[in-house]
Amino acid sequence: MHGATGPTGATIGVASADISATDRLFAAALGLPTDGAGRYLLGRDVVLAVHRSEAGGRGGPTELVLHGDRTAERAGVLGGVPFRLTNDPLDPPPGTAEAVLGLDHLGVASDDSAGLVAALTSELGFEYESRQIDTQLESTIEVFSSDRYGVVSHTGSARTAGALLVTFLRRGRVDIEILQDIVTAGGTGGPGPGSTTGDNRAISRFVARHGAGPHHLAIRVRDIEPAIARFRDAGINMIDTVGRPGSRRSRIAFLDRRSTGGLVLHLVQRPDP
Repeated sequence: MHGATGPTGATIGVASADISATDRLFAAALGLPTDGAGRYLLGRDVVLAVHRSEAGGRGGPTELVLHGDRTAERAGVLGGVPFRLTNDPLDPPPGTAEAVLGLDHLGVASDDSAGLVAALTSELGFEYESRQIDTQLESTIEVFSSDRYGVVSHTGSARTAGALLVTFLRRGRVDIEILQDIVTAGGTGGPGPGSTTGDNRAISRFVARHGAGPHHLAIRVRDIEPAIARFRDAGINMIDTVGRPGSRRSRIAFLDRRSTGGLVLHLVQRPDP
């Protein structure tokens, strides 16, 4: 293994098409400590380093920098994920965010999750945390209403409308969520945002347009409903106006990327440490 023997934190590069919107998101709505130079402390040892995206470019995570003790310094790309290993200290902005527990995960869209799992574990020292399949089923219901014979209904067989293969890896306090669409070819059909089918359609579209790589950030909060309210108060629109079921027995809520500088981000509330 070429990774660090003692992980001491991470820096995640974040591209933004609107720096002021991203600052409103991180500083005003989430209350993340900042050094005023585009760096925000998430939890105890993850720093978000925001930079302006190229003209016409998309917002979102761009690079994972792993700080470690006695790390063999190097850089590269694994499964579309740009990474850098460094011995440089994290040097986070001072302070804490009262309502934020830290980074829940860095989401990565993939068309070869098994290959990416193998690469991240062997090359960067990540360890397997868990795996699940998110499936949405649909069925047809027929209703026959008669003024003489009453109402009779018939439910057809359920079919799979969408499914995601979701794998979590962990290195220190950094979790990576690898998402692979395993049903919806080309991202067509199914309901929109706020559902499993909408999520897997978004992943397949992302891979088709941009290739595999970093897709979103997930921030863990103590209580998701007050966090949603804070975003609304800060003028940030939500896709999910209430928490909905998510991975690892969590409740999640996605933000509208038009309010974030193009960054895809969702909140996470989950019970385990």
